[in-house]
Amino acid sequence: MKIFISGVTGYVGRNVARHLAQSHEIVGLSRDKEKAKILKDTSLTFVYGDLHRHALRNELKDCDIVIHTAADTDHKNLSKTQYKTNVDGTAQLLTAAKVAGVKRFIHISTDSVLLTGKPMKNVSEDASYPKKSVGDYSHTKQLAERIALNANCDAFTVIVLRPRFVWGRDDTTAMPQILKAIENQTFSWISGGHYLSSTTHIANLCHAVEASLYRGTPKEIYFISDGDDRPFRETISGLIEAHGLTVPDKNIPGFIPLVIAKLDSLRRRLVPKSSPLPVTFQEYATSAVEVTLDITKAKQDLSYRPIMTFQAGLDELKTTKSTKQLS
Repeated sequence: MKIFISGVTGYVGRNVARHLAQSHEIVGLSRDKEKAKILKDTSLTFVYGDLHRHALRNELKDCDIVIHTAADTDHKNLSKTQYKTNVDGTAQLLTAAKVAGVKRFIHISTDSVLLTGKPMKNVSEDASYPKKSVGDYSHTKQLAERIALNANCDAFTVIVLRPRFVWGRDDTTAMPQILKAIENQTFSWISGGHYLSSTTHIANLCHAVEASLYRGTPKEIYFISDGDDRPFRETISGLIEAHGLTVPDKNIPGFIPLVIAKLDSLRRRLVPKSSPLPVTFQEYATSAVEVTLDITKAKQDLSYRPIMTFQAGLDELKTTKSTKQLS
């Protein structure tokens, strides 16, 4: 099949491209020719520009499927283009894909569309959207998800995947921020980090995307995770150690970041252009409370089964780091 991937140089996009290029023809949308070099060893055709590129309809011709991974993931509520990218960009790509005759659209969403700042235990896909989002990222991704689902029709099927905390090899999203906080000595566990959290290794997400090429009910949402929910502290400690660093032991009570996050939200409403406080409500809701996902539906409809265990993922990280040090 011929598959179009938006955000192909992003963390999820490039790994999906590498995975699928082994058996499919890939066309990848990238805004940056320099970043595209990261895929120099992958067989694909590049299209340069953003989601608002006028020529997209022509470039999507003959494509069977679109995998939409492009997103502005800013959690600080600072991005001035987050709505344009996540909402308008999704709408533009959907329209272009429909006009071009694409048959299937796989939208990569996030568990963040449901976050409230309160624990979410074994949540399923039928959970309602919250009345108020915890931040701009959650809000724009929720709007994008709604637009994608509403675009579904008999000739154009839409499938939504919602992973949580994508991790593993080649991570340029979450872990670099955590490692930077450790380096700057600003990292602290919240309430000991003992609450459970679902995670999604990049290999498992790629596997789920591949399954969605052929399976899945149109206009349905599927949570994707590693299937072995762990304490947040266990996950992050394992990742930190895999990167060769000592796990910090600094801890703060949960009410402190919650107060800071709520003050930040209030401050930003009163003074929209003010700089964010150390913790935004988007960040708090993402990483300071339990969030676990029920993936039963993905197992049933997509025949999804996690292929990478937590320990295997850590071993892969250690091997990758050792190889880089030797080269």
